[in-house]
Amino acid sequence: MIWKARKQFLTKFEIWDLDKSESSRNVIRKFKLSKKDDSRLFSNLLKFFPTQILVQVLLSLTTSIMNFVPTLFMRKILDYILDNDSQSSNSMWSCAYLMLASRIVSAVCHNQAQFLGERTTIRLRTILISLIYEKTLRRNVQRSLLSTRALGNHQCATELEIEENEREISVINIMSVDAFKVSEVCSTVHNAMEACFMILIAFYLLYCQLGWPAIIGSLVLLAFLPVNFKLSEMFGRLQVDAMSLSDKRTSKLNEALQAIKIIKAFFWEEFFMQKIKFVRKGEVSLLKKKALLMTCSHFIWFINPTIVSLITFSLFIYSEGSSLQPLLPLLISRSLQFEEHL
Repeated sequence: MIWKARKQFLTKFEIWDLDKSESSRNVIRKFKLSKKDDSRLFSNLLKFFPTQILVQVLLSLTTSIMNFVPTLFMRKILDYILDNDSQSSNSMWSCAYLMLASRIVSAVCHNQAQFLGERTTIRLRTILISLIYEKTLRRNVQRSLLSTRALGNHQCATELEIEENEREISVINIMSVDAFKVSEVCSTVHNAMEACFMILIAFYLLYCQLGWPAIIGSLVLLAFLPVNFKLSEMFGRLQVDAMSLSDKRTSKLNEALQAIKIIKAFFWEEFFMQKIKFVRKGEVSLLKKKALLMTCSHFIWFINPTIVSLITFSLFIYSEGSSLQPLLPLLISRSLQFEEHL
């Protein structure tokens, strides 16, 4: 398909159709068959995605292990370079081939976990939008009954109409923004699992190599958690405020579009434009604050390894009373791996 698209434009008849198992009708039908009426939504979702979650855990664990295999083999190769008589050259060639194989396995497992995460994201988004829409339809029936009873009271009917417009805007925001944000968690959950596994494996390897200074380095790393937690809390508050302003801006736009004829008749374009721009200005201000917090968070994220490495190796030198000569192969291998990530 890619080779064909290089020469000509693709039409809808040449693009593969979505698999029937991924269609919204089949996904919702399977979810309704698997869920229990007396259970919460989160527990029903966990029961609906057990296989995907288990496979993602296994793939993340494999990826985390394979990421450290080149470092261990690089250590052996550097030992051989410093002392040619320590090991045979054939074993070093085997280490080189195994480094390549581990990288291939790591890339395949990571991409498969990401693919499963994206598929779960689409299914979860379909389920959430369907449940929200179904619940909205049930409430519309109840509101229609209330509005029928309130036809005799003009003020009550007007209040119900205003409330209905606000709820429609809220439902649109939930379906277009909130459901999207919630479902996006599934596409990144494997990264969080990989990070947890890699932290445990790295701590074990460092403890085997350095001893108790590795524990001190881990405690220094944990000391930065309150800072990251505080930044995350501030980011969450800004996110809530941004969502509130986004709802308000959507409400203003909907109000202007519904009354566009009256606005054009009385030349109120500038007035409504200023109202929308005022809300948008506050929204942009919050986006700038969120970007600043993200910058601080990324700075702390990148400075943490340097500080931890400095403290750990300094304590190792002080405790052993020697230089870093025994750890030279380890440092070189980690430096090469860091340059590879850059």
